Amino acid sequence: MVCFAKLLLSEPDASTNSDAVDDDRASSTPYECVLSELIPLLTSLLGCGSVGFGSALPTCQNSSTALSEAASEALLEVAALIQPQHVGETVLREVLCLAHDNEVEENRVVATLVLGSLAPVLGA
Repeated sequence: MVCFAKLLLSEPDASTNSDAVDDDRASSTPYECVLSELIPLLTSLLGCGSVGFGSALPTCQNSSTALSEAASEALLEVAALIQPQHVGETVLREVLCLAHDNEVEENRVVATLVLGSLAPVLGA
């Protein structure tokens, strides 16, 4: 996913599909697609690993943990690629929501680890 984000972010800020006027996402720039599509996908995978995939993934704890770790690493790499003012609006906001999950302790643990790893990206 990080390679996909790098590819999108290497493109100039031209519209992805200027012919389709009816679709709201049709006029999005590649950068906006990373912010509005890719980052929410990665943050949703942080939470419980198999969110949104139903029975497509095994329900064992190890696969959920591995998926969460991979999503965490990818999210951190993508966060380093986007503009600093957008890190707070997109990545940090979602991770903080995960940190305030009172029902699933694992989500708070994952959020704490991601917040610690985000420190170099966020800076002082």
